[in-house]
Amino acid sequence: MTYDSIQGMEYLDMVYNKAMRIYPPIGFLTRECVRETMLPIFPEPDAFKPERFSRENRAALDNTFMAFDKGNRLCVGTRHATLQVNSGLVHLLRHFSVRTRFNGDKINYSKQSQASLLPEVRSKDGSPK
Repeated sequence: MTYDSIQGMEYLDMVYNKAMRIYPPIGFLTRECVRETMLPIFPEPDAFKPERFSRENRAALDNTFMAFDKGNRLCVGTRHATLQVNSGLVHLLRHFSVRTRFNGDKINYSKQSQASLLPEVRSKDGSPK
C-alpha cells in the first residue's frame, strides 16, 4: 500500500467525504454570516450518494461542505487525517469482508476475518503462532 495507491482510490475518497458530511469531526463552526447568502438545497440530502463528492461535482460543494473548515482557517492536519483514515479503511477491507443484511427496516452488519480463510501457520514445534 503506497501513498499514490491511496490517493488514486477516487471512490474511497468520495465515500470518506460523504461520511465526513454526515458525521463531521467538529460539532459546529464559529463563522458568522456577514451578508445575505442563499445556500443550495441538494435533493435527497440523507441518501447515500458518494458520487456527489466526485472531482467533477466539488465546485458545487465548495461553500457548503467544510469538514475541516475552509480558507486560511483550514486544519493543518487535514491531509494527514484523510490519509490515515483511508489507509485504515483499506487495511480493514483487505483483511475483513463486511456484509450487510437487511431485516425489514433494520440493517444488520457482520464481519468475517479473511485470516480465518488462510491456512493455519504453525511454528516448527507444531504449536500455533
